[in-house]
Amino acid sequence: VIVIRGGTYAEAIGWGITVGTASKPIIMQAYPGESVTVAGQMTLAGPAVSGSLVGPDYWKIRGIQFVTHPSLTVNQAIVTISGGTGWSFENNSITGSTGVANLLVVNKAPE
Repeated sequence: VIVIRGGTYAEAIGWGITVGTASKPIIMQAYPGESVTVAGQMTLAGPAVSGSLVGPDYWKIRGIQFVTHPSLTVNQAIVTISGGTGWSFENNSITGSTGVANLLVVNKAPE
């Protein structure tokens, strides 16, 4: 479980993530009662396996506000989820894209 304390974080996060399993999901959430904002970009894609990135298997993202950033989200989606199985994206908000989308979900990991 990854618990993020309240505040605003200017970050580009998510590349090379570790995958979870059905019995041991990876949970990333705001600390209870605190407001977490990520100003930047989150791309959930795992490490390369046999030349292709793996998806965010069994990740659960909860209670985070994602917003655009003037340099980190140029021509990019704010949140991109590439492939994976068993993941969920619950009680989050995404606003302000000046790129391709607020949220981009791709049915397989990029090659």
